[in-house]
Amino acid sequence: DALPIYELLCLMRTTLLQSLLQKTKENLQRGFDKFALFEMNISHLRELIDSNNVPDEEWMLSMVITDVKRNKKSGSPYYIAKKYSDELLTFLGYTNIKYELIADVSEQSIPMRIKNLLGIFDPNASAVLSIHGTYIGVIGEFKENVKSSFKLPYYSSGIELSVFQLVDIGRDTNTYKQIPVFPTFSVDLSIEVNNSVQYEDLFTEIQYVVQRSNLWNRIECIDISS
Repeated sequence: DALPIYELLCLMRTTLLQSLLQKTKENLQRGFDKFALFEMNISHLRELIDSNNVPDEEWMLSMVITDVKRNKKSGSPYYIAKKYSDELLTFLGYTNIKYELIADVSEQSIPMRIKNLLGIFDPNASAVLSIHGTYIGVIGEFKENVKSSFKLPYYSSGIELSVFQLVDIGRDTNTYKQIPVFPTFSVDLSIEVNNSVQYEDLFTEIQYVVQRSNLWNRIECIDISS
């Protein structure tokens, strides 16, 4: 018999975000105003049955980021979730990472476990994440009813990724880059494009131009305005 630390954890969770959102609410009530919580654990879906005729298990990695002091003038909280996701996956050696707005993706093309997460996220401010064409998770802003239920501030976002899918895809072999002998420097660029140009398409093109060399580099979007 299991003796769960938290009574609701005795139930099979379809997403780890359910627990993290509750813990986020509790930490906000205790007075913490800026933090991130994460968990790596097993989720279950009743619709997915394994060879033993029981709900299939899959390891997932989830995260909730929130900041009470930041408002709409600070920009979309989607981008802080994307920053965490990019840095984690890049550090682990993954490339060809793609983000597609949920509203623009056909649900029929999304695996059941990833599709199960869509009800939590705002389809116009969240993205389905794929690597080499394989969907591995969802990142972005929560729906208004979710934020209301857990009393989340405006600047709140989340991530949930399939660890199994990441393992199955496999990491790219990193090529050695010589450590720079000169001090690092940064360059700020402001790019004006037509409203029809998608952020991800523009970012991917810039990334391709910069990273096709053997230079050490990092690209980061600071702000988007219209």
